[in-house]
This record gives sequence, structure tokens and C-alpha cells, in this order.
Amino acid sequence: MSRISKTEYYLNIAEAVSQRSTCIRRHYGCVIVRNDEIIATGYNGSPRGEVNCCDVYEICPRHSQEHNTGNYADCPAVHAEQNAMLSAPRHMLAYSTVYLAGFEGDGTPIEECKPCPICERMLKNAVVKKVVTRHGEIVYNPTFTYDQWISVQEASQNHQKEAEEQERRVRHVEW
Repeated sequence: MSRISKTEYYLNIAEAVSQRSTCIRRHYGCVIVRNDEIIATGYNGSPRGEVNCCDVYEICPRHSQEHNTGNYADCPAVHAEQNAMLSAPRHMLAYSTVYLAGFEGDGTPIEECKPCPICERMLKNAVVKKVVTRHGEIVYNPTFTYDQWISVQEASQNHQKEAEEQERRVRHVEW
């Protein structure tokens, strides 16, 4: 029996997730994986509780505009990567791998499937290691190690606890 690679496996899942998209122009699916475990998925579409484009438009309001410009002022969709990151625990995003699949509204695979400039900044800020698509990888090379990242997170949490303790003491003295 021949098995597919893990990359194929996760990209196939991203493609399945993209089928939930509510965008009429493009369908994206995102799977975030860390230590060979899926930690979150997301697809592009309107925010929860808002009207979906696929339910109200026949033609995308952005149909005459370029893709991936970073200017989405007239687009109500939350991107697949953004939705996946919103669903993932913050500490699990660091050093994870994002698998991204995209299709045109007619089902044709997107040739250069990649995060938009806004999503790319968010992925870098979350210390995501790389993005994998059917056409290759985008490696971000975080500038510090995972242990360094954990150390910064722990220091931040300790600082927050100290500030809360100091505030509690001040309030206690004022009473």
C-alpha cells in the first residue's frame, strides 16, 4: 500500500477546509500544524453573524481589483490564515507550519497561493516557521529559538503577575 506524504495529507485537509469558504471569488483553506498535530483550521469568509457574500452577491464587489494587494477595505471576509490563528492557542502558533490551499471561485487551483501582505505579517508576528502550498514553501526563519521565545513569554507573564501583586498591595494600603 502506498501512503501519501504528510505534506500531501495536510494540504489535502487544507483543500477540504477551503470548501467551507463563503467567498465567491476565491476559496482558501488553512491548517496550522505543530509537532505533527493539527492545532487549528480556518477558511475565508464573513465574520460570524454577518451576511455571507455567497448568499448576497452574484459577482464579488472586488472582481475588478488585483489579488493580494493588502487593500481589503471593501472586502468583508476574514482570511483563512486569520481565522485559523484566531482559533489556535497563542503558545502553539510559535514554530508551527501553516498549510495553505486556494482555489478560484470556479474550482481552478490558484497558481501562486500565498498569504496576503497582512496575513504574512500576522504569521511572522506569531513566529510561524513556514507556509507550505502545492507550489512550494515560504520559510520565515524566526530570528530567535523556541526556547528564547518561551523565555520571553514567561518573563512577560511574571512581569504581569508582579504588576498585579503591586496593584493589590497599593489598593490594600489605600483601604
